[in-house]
Amino acid sequence: MPLSEFISCVDTAWLRMDRPNNLMQIIGVLMFDGQLDEARLRQGLRHTISLQPRFHQRAVLEGGSYYWRHDPDFDLDQHLKRVILPGEAGKLELEKLVADLASTPLNPQRPLWDMHLTDTSLGGQALVVRIHHAMGDGFSLVKAMLTMMDNTPKPAATPWSEPRMDEDDDEEEESHHGSRLVRAGLKLTGTLWSKYVEVLTHPTKAVDYLKTGRDVAGELCNIATLADDSPSRLKG
Repeated sequence: MPLSEFISCVDTAWLRMDRPNNLMQIIGVLMFDGQLDEARLRQGLRHTISLQPRFHQRAVLEGGSYYWRHDPDFDLDQHLKRVILPGEAGKLELEKLVADLASTPLNPQRPLWDMHLTDTSLGGQALVVRIHHAMGDGFSLVKAMLTMMDNTPKPAATPWSEPRMDEDDDEEEESHHGSRLVRAGLKLTGTLWSKYVEVLTHPTKAVDYLKTGRDVAGELCNIATLADDSPSRLKG
């Protein structure tokens, strides 16, 4: 994996659209029965981080362009946090926590994601996940989350390793998850996410979806390279 990687114009658009009153972040709440094994949660996260470079990379702006750069000071404790809900720790308190997180920007000096684990009175724990949209679309992020989940309640121990800094990792990842072009086309627009299964069962339709993805990518490239609008009373 290269130490520095140019951020595509599509993902640059998400970074440039980020505003304090309109944050470009995806938030999900995972509810669990009972208590999580925090050691296994950390192991699953480390496994995901070793497979998904974005989880240990920062978005860096240099010379007007954005780059993904490996964070040499990456610390899982800065991204997986414990939170104590006030009062009865019920649905209202959990909703308030999610609302507060939804209005709080992710730290731009670190990889653009975090998770908050909290006890609730709803029968188990909740894990609030925040990930910046520049890291991926909904479909690709669901796939990333699945890499830290088990197929059975008591799976065999999964070995993991720290992220490696060599380019062979990218090639191995591409061959494991399928065609780069098909995945890129599916990534570009929300209307295509639900078509993934249809592509698998009807591969000939992939060409049509890629064409649509290419058109959307072109429009987002134009958006990403536009200069800021001039100030006016119509723009707040």
